[in-house]
Amino acid sequence: MVATTLSKNEAPPELIREIIHRRWEIENTGYHELKGNWNMGHCFIHQEVAFQVILWFMFLAVNLFWLFLYRNRRSYAN
Repeated sequence: MVATTLSKNEAPPELIREIIHRRWEIENTGYHELKGNWNMGHCFIHQEVAFQVILWFMFLAVNLFWLFLYRNRRSYAN
């Protein structure tokens, strides 16, 4: 089930379905990548702000890594 504040005219059911599926794709691939390949397991810091900072640094590191890989593969192919 999905709840939204949009009316049927603003967002038809097909659009809501697509948004939800893309969100789950991010959830499944993004967090799975962090947990499986980037050692995002148990965090030993229990302060909320510190935990968020570490999580954002991990997101940044993964995104920079994939950007570097993607850009270098494209330039290598040309």
